Amino acid sequence: IGDFNSDDSEGGGGMGNPNIPLLFQQPSSGMKPPREESFFDFLKYVCCPSMTLRSFIFWVIIVQVLFFILSLALSPKISGEFLQPDIKTLVNLGARYDYAIMQGQVFRFLTPILLHAHFMHLASNTISQLIFGPSLEATIGTKKIMIIYLISGIGGNLFSSFIDDIISVGA
Repeated sequence: IGDFNSDDSEGGGGMGNPNIPLLFQQPSSGMKPPREESFFDFLKYVCCPSMTLRSFIFWVIIVQVLFFILSLALSPKISGEFLQPDIKTLVNLGARYDYAIMQGQVFRFLTPILLHAHFMHLASNTISQLIFGPSLEATIGTKKIMIIYLISGIGGNLFSSFIDDIISVGA
């Protein structure tokens, strides 16, 4: 049985120089080299392998993140939960507000889809969209995913208007 610290060339079967930490040694012939992909490549291949720059879901996420940054930038104060925009700012950006909808602002059935109440709301929606969106878009097509996304978002806001009259964002 060979010495644990011995070199492969000495027949011991261990790694090279025992004075160099294993992390910095070159792999021997029997070891696989470390993966050479970036963290973003890892996310793309694991979470959303079919997402491209032409993907509808990709651009929806970009727009949602930009709207969130805008809502934080326009908020006079950020309070409550972690990175929570001011409610007045969200109303000005198009949150579902039934009084305004009754005054004719029907765009408020669509704009809440792009708004988020706080950072965790944005993060959970984005992660869900990254996990399910690209594969669904690749399966049924961009046009159908756009229709489903818009109808479900508008329908969710319309339905919640019948249930309660609170100011809300999201679908």
